[in-house]
Parts: sequence; C-alpha cells; structure tokens
Amino acid sequence: MLDYWRDFCKSQLKMVADEATWQMQKSRLLKLIMMERAWRAAYVASQGAKHVAAWSFMCKDADWAKDANEKNLHLLLTQRWLMAVLSDSCLITVGMKSYSLDKTKDTELELHYLLHKEVKSLDVGMMEAILDAVDEYRDDDAHLIAAFKDDHLAPLIREQYTLLAQLEDDVANSTVDIAWFSSQLNAVKQKQAELAALVSSN
Repeated sequence: MLDYWRDFCKSQLKMVADEATWQMQKSRLLKLIMMERAWRAAYVASQGAKHVAAWSFMCKDADWAKDANEKNLHLLLTQRWLMAVLSDSCLITVGMKSYSLDKTKDTELELHYLLHKEVKSLDVGMMEAILDAVDEYRDDDAHLIAAFKDDHLAPLIREQYTLLAQLEDDVANSTVDIAWFSSQLNAVKQKQAELAALVSSN
C-alpha cells in the first residue's frame, strides 16, 4: 500500500508541477489538499454507521469502489483514508515550503474540512436512521424519516454542498471573503435550528 501511495503522491506532485504558472500550481495544490480532506471527512462520517448502505453513496464515483461488496468497501475506504492522511501531510509540507501556505490558508483549509465533515455526517446520519427503522420493522417511521429527508433536509444539504463548492473555489483562488461566508454559514445554522425545532415539536 505504501508503494502504491508513493506512486499516487508522485502523480499528484506532477499535476502541480505541470501547471503553467506558480499561482496555478498553488491553486492545483490547494484543490488536491481539499480533495484528500474530503476523503478524510467521508471516512469520519462513516465511522458511526453500522450500515454500509448509509455511507456507500460517498464512494459511488470512485474507481477503486467499483464492483466492491459491503465488506470490501469498508476496507477500501479505510485504505483511502490512510492515503488521504499521508497525501494531506505531504502536500501541506510542499505548500508551506514552496507556495507560501500560511496560518490564514491553513485556517481556510480546516474550515473547508470541518464543513465537509458536517455535511457528510448529517447525510449519513439520516440514512442510518432510515435503515435502523427498516431493520426494526418500523416501516411507518422509516417512511416518515425518508419524507422528512426529502422535504426538509435534502434542500439544506444541497445548499451546504453549494456553499462548500464555493468555498473550495475561493480557497483555491485566494478569494475567500470571511464576512460573506460567515453570513452564509449563519443562515445555514439558522435553518438547521429551525429543522431541529420542527423535529422536537413532532
């Protein structure tokens, strides 16, 4: 696995080096870091779920996940997480030494990771609740949770993914507007609180 990761990391560094300018190289590097952290977030989100089906959707577009059964998928995601941890550390080191990555940029990257982890955990948690209800033959509850997800939670998750994509572009291009992003994040938090109140009232 380490040999495979070394080749993988070399290919990532080549992708950075192949960009035409220093700024484009830096942007590519940042996007690769965020991609690796997205896999770290996926792994963390999967850890509290007993049903592979609750989180397998996060792997559906990955080449390494094709044709994998549930047992293999858990192992493959763990391996991908290990690679992500290694690549993240390697790329950050390169960034600090060659592309002026500082504490401000590190904070932006961490914000992106935390938001990614939150969105994925929310999505996985709702899927897990549905599957738990099915396992316990609580069909009415399963339908109720699924309807709540479709009607209320799914639009919020889509909004968070849109915000996440915007943050990714801004981090990569060094155009993060903290005030604007904070206002958007606060609006999302308010909607989360409203949904929590709705659940509690029912």
